[in-house]
Amino acid sequence: MANSIFKNAITQILKNDSNKIFGPISFNKYLKENNICNVSTAQNISIDSYEKLNKELRDNNIMVLRLGNAIDSKGTQFALIKTENINDYFLIDDEIFTKCGYTYLPTKSIRDLFAYQVFPFLSESSFVNLGVVSGLISRALGLDEYNVPLTPAMGKSVFTFKLYPYSKYKDVIFTHNNGQVEIDGVLVAERKEKQTVFVLEAKSDKSHKSLSKHKLVYPVLALAKNVPKDMEIVPVYIKIFKEEDGIHYHVVECKLPDPRKKLIAIDELKVKRYSHLVLPIFDLK
Repeated sequence: MANSIFKNAITQILKNDSNKIFGPISFNKYLKENNICNVSTAQNISIDSYEKLNKELRDNNIMVLRLGNAIDSKGTQFALIKTENINDYFLIDDEIFTKCGYTYLPTKSIRDLFAYQVFPFLSESSFVNLGVVSGLISRALGLDEYNVPLTPAMGKSVFTFKLYPYSKYKDVIFTHNNGQVEIDGVLVAERKEKQTVFVLEAKSDKSHKSLSKHKLVYPVLALAKNVPKDMEIVPVYIKIFKEEDGIHYHVVECKLPDPRKKLIAIDELKVKRYSHLVLPIFDLK
């Protein structure tokens, strides 16, 4: 049943040569109009990896975006976008990551890091905090080491912002309307003596080997208006794995046009540089 949820919408897109976008429309309204019941909204339109994208959409190079609250009805709105290549909307681990990393020896004392040893396991946020406190993230991002915060700020709230659905369709503007955006972490630190805001998205799930670009772009758009124009905003994807030889940090620094200067598209997020560092000192279960 799951693969047929978007069948009618896909048919409309493929039949229309002049318009390769379906929606935005309330997901509940779409389900009702197509007599579809007992379907999870989040599972079908809140997609954070290539693997979670509906197979029928993947096969037709169509992306789904969650766009906050529906304007004309109740519930969450979504849109479908026909792309030239569905990978334009994802960071694919196998295209970025290396198998072998470089050992990183912490610059901090054992006392500073001891709290991370007392837990039998660490959450994603704790892995990120460990990377920051140990100095590993500072090294990966080339930060001025004397001015690194102890832990990143994190949170979630509702935000409204505008964006292009795709860099090929800049005659269409989407509004993410008062929808929830979760922000894994924000670091403010100096790099080359310039104050910089790093927006972090962290994952530690081995079953998914990709990240939807909007997971970085949405937080950047949500925060951009509150960041002074002389401070650069840098999106960063962090993938963390516990292996026998230590904790592997894959740190992917991305680049994105400045949303404070012009409207941007999600697929304009690109990889700028990548580091693979291994923290060898913890025997975490």
